Amino acid sequence: MAKSPADYALRVRAGPGYDPSSHVTLSVNDEANPIIIDSEHFTGYILVRMANYIGLAADKSSTPIPNPQSHYFHGRNRRYSIMIQGRFKKKWNGDDILFGVDFDTKVRTPTGVSLALKIAKWLDPALDASLSGDKPWIFSPLLSAMNSLAVYKIDAPEVNDVLPAVDTSAHAMAEKDGPPKIKGNKVHPHTNGPPNPSGYAVEGENWVWDAAVGVGDAVDSTTAAIEGMSIKSPVKHSAPQSPPSINIGTWSFHSRLVPEDPALLFPDASKAPALTAYEKRKKHFAEAKARKEAAFLPELVYCMDYYDAYFDFNTISLKLPGFSVNAFKYWDGQPVRFVCRSRDKSAVFFVVQFELLDRAKLGIPPARLDVSIPVITAEALEDPVVSP
Repeated sequence: MAKSPADYALRVRAGPGYDPSSHVTLSVNDEANPIIIDSEHFTGYILVRMANYIGLAADKSSTPIPNPQSHYFHGRNRRYSIMIQGRFKKKWNGDDILFGVDFDTKVRTPTGVSLALKIAKWLDPALDASLSGDKPWIFSPLLSAMNSLAVYKIDAPEVNDVLPAVDTSAHAMAEKDGPPKIKGNKVHPHTNGPPNPSGYAVEGENWVWDAAVGVGDAVDSTTAAIEGMSIKSPVKHSAPQSPPSINIGTWSFHSRLVPEDPALLFPDASKAPALTAYEKRKKHFAEAKARKEAAFLPELVYCMDYYDAYFDFNTISLKLPGFSVNAFKYWDGQPVRFVCRSRDKSAVFFVVQFELLDRAKLGIPPARLDVSIPVITAEALEDPVVSP
């Protein structure tokens, strides 16, 4: 019997380089607990959000984290986000650092991919790609690849939030609400109502799976109710991380969007061009000459958000205005690996990898993919700015 996306579970991992042994599994949508990447080239926080996430959690004894309560996705055409706050360890020219996707093996591409690349280059003239080689890649300068970019001095209040972080994680909410309320063979940490009939929990090889997370109305609940949590699985926070080797400020974007504030990219911020929106920044840095006039400095903190309105990792499909492309049938098992590296390949700053694991091998049931995902329309080309 042919496999489908429902037979695989998404896992998101990240690390300071390509070596998988250096990667750790992220708690997707756990806004208060980003991971810390710390290497000779870069130190920073990384948080991944995903609309209607139904993948695996970082804590093998807990269920996946539901959509964030801060409603990052509400009113915005975004399906996933990679958010970063950190510092580079030495000065880099603005044209030196790239961000994109690469693969270790050949990929099969659907008909029309060349047209899609032409559209992508029209949207981002600095983008470059090679999909026909043994190790395909798509990269763009970091300056134009990131949808939001803000640069601050290390003592700036924007990266030294004096208010306590609002922990919207399922773990903290469960602790806040007290002991779980047991009803039959279900555990309901946040609701007194009857169990969601679609919810079930299955313990597999070190994993506890909650099929109700991200399904239907559960994703829109302000209480982020989690159905079917295993009674055997204690509710606890993610494992503590080592403190960063350099000061990168406190994690400041647990419930805030990264604003557009790139003035400190330029030697004289008072004379920096008014790049008040992503489109203006992308247009300004379309040429290498302009990028070389900017710099990444080790004494500054760089806050970035890369998001996508089109690719759905739950169904492995590309959702474009008016139609959908099934990418699963072209998939040969490769992870989708986002990489931030130097143009000369001498340094890798961070890697975020999306990979699919066979549910049968994990001992967890097939997923329900009838999740409620916002309809993507032509307006997705212009991501609306909505206050958080």
